[in-house]
Amino acid sequence: TVLEPGVKLIDNFHITAICNHVQALLEGKLGKQNLMVCVPPGTAKSRCIAVCMIAWQWIRRPDWKFIAASGNPRVATRDSLLCRTLIESSWYRQTFAPNWALRDDENTKLMYSTTAGGFRMALSAGSKVIGARANTLVIDDPLDPADCYSQTIREGVNIDWYDLSFANRLNDMQRGTRVIVGTRLHCDDLPGHVLSREAKDWELLSLPMEFIEAQRTHTRLGFVDPRVTEGELLFPARFPEAVLAQ
Repeated sequence: TVLEPGVKLIDNFHITAICNHVQALLEGKLGKQNLMVCVPPGTAKSRCIAVCMIAWQWIRRPDWKFIAASGNPRVATRDSLLCRTLIESSWYRQTFAPNWALRDDENTKLMYSTTAGGFRMALSAGSKVIGARANTLVIDDPLDPADCYSQTIREGVNIDWYDLSFANRLNDMQRGTRVIVGTRLHCDDLPGHVLSREAKDWELLSLPMEFIEAQRTHTRLGFVDPRVTEGELLFPARFPEAVLAQ
């Protein structure tokens, strides 16, 4: 209710799975530096990663630096503000009693810093990031569904932006972490592009809306998609069969 007054986050296995894998990544227990989460839209992926992950990490490491990119500028701004609202809330301050605050001289919608040296920078996928480096890079749905069939736009995101610029904006290339989260839109969207080139470097958590036994997810944390029936839904509380049929 802190994130969105009046709306409770529905407990579901996929939310727990996302949070567990994100926590393992930031604690250095995932076994890989990079995490990819492929889930359908509307499944709380952005809330878990672009909002709650950052607020959680600052409880432990308020000096941690994040750059969070989204293909939609409105979403980038939305999640930046949600994260700031959470960490400035009385619930957060009272529950975790942090000994830091947000700096008065660097506290805007898209960029704010902690007095302990950390920061959260929000930007749009495709925008320039020269001069900025972070401990963790977050990419949330970098491609708009309306653009997924344009090879020019896909290559602009995959190659011109990610390969040649954003992927390298880590303070420490050996220990820095990356998270890509999104809905699969095309075989050559950013997740597809990355997996085709460096799958061994990424932990993949893939949870389709309808369960496919032949593609059941197994991860190095021991997580296995718990669904057993072909076609079983991921999030029936929000997306029942009648909604999906539409």
